[in-house]
Amino acid sequence: GVRRPPCKFPLPPPPPSRAPGGAASCSQFQGIAVESSIRSVPRISRSRPSDRASRRKVLESRVREAFAGAVAELEEPLTHGMCSLIGLLSVQLIRAAAWRQGNVPGAAVLCMHVLTMCADVACLTCASPLFVVGINSRCVQSSCLGPLLTLVFAMCMCDISAVCAFLIVATPRPLARGSHTILDAMEAVIGAWDFALFASTALQMALCSSSWRIYKELRRKGLYPPGSSSFQVGKEHQVSMFEVVCEAEDLRLLSEWDARCRSNVLGMGER
Repeated sequence: GVRRPPCKFPLPPPPPSRAPGGAASCSQFQGIAVESSIRSVPRISRSRPSDRASRRKVLESRVREAFAGAVAELEEPLTHGMCSLIGLLSVQLIRAAAWRQGNVPGAAVLCMHVLTMCADVACLTCASPLFVVGINSRCVQSSCLGPLLTLVFAMCMCDISAVCAFLIVATPRPLARGSHTILDAMEAVIGAWDFALFASTALQMALCSSSWRIYKELRRKGLYPPGSSSFQVGKEHQVSMFEVVCEAEDLRLLSEWDARCRSNVLGMGER
């Protein structure tokens, strides 16, 4: 007669009823199949390999092709520049030999010869690494080709100015008594120092032309200045003659300032 308290936990479900013969019913098999079915895991799509390596190979091949083309194109100006340097060195030896023999130019033209001599020495000192080593020299790798071109151009203008002043100031020397040969007459008009002056000017002009051709070819192919973007290598670039006396960045800034000034002037005119 004692009542038990109600159970707080749910009773377990009754065991599944079996069909006659101990076999489970068809509905029970279907439920187990549905519950035990494995869901298909979504396939992880593999990302394509990055094409950075292929782009790098393309850029490297472009740089190699541009460099090989520049080497082939610059073989002639490098040879001409080297011959010009050898000629300038020979001119200095001729001047030294004339000085040793007592053949000294007059006081009126001495400063002109000294000016051309200093210009020749400066070009020999600064331009020799470029024309001896080539475009792989430290001059090109250190972005000094532009300043070198400006230096050679300035020395060339010094020689041209000295020649112009010489033609104005210089006068033929009087002939000595008893010397009436053609050689004596030619030496009275122009001597060894004068020949050296004209030869130095011609060689300086050839050296300046060779330096400009090297600079223009490297700038045109995007190989100078070094360290520029590889995407710009191999493309055609416009090179201005004003780069002889100033850098390409200065010209770009001047062109941008010119375009800005023109737009401001046009805007004021419309108002």
